[in-house]
Amino acid sequence: MKKIITIQWIVLLIFVGSLKASAAAFGPMEQSLNGMWKFRIGDNMDWASPNYDDSGWNLIKAPALGESRL
Repeated sequence: MKKIITIQWIVLLIFVGSLKASAAAFGPMEQSLNGMWKFRIGDNMDWASPNYDDSGWNLIKAPALGESRL
């Protein structure tokens, strides 16, 4: 029984190590969203199209005045 538990721990540690290596390969897990963003209230699947004209959208600055980072 003790041998089976040890093998399970080894497999788990290898799995966790490979997950960390995969995450490191994709870069940082946190990305800053500070800056100017186009904004419009609503939801429309057409907005996801690369050809959609968003020139009439409002610009907002993130983070806005009074917002803080959690």
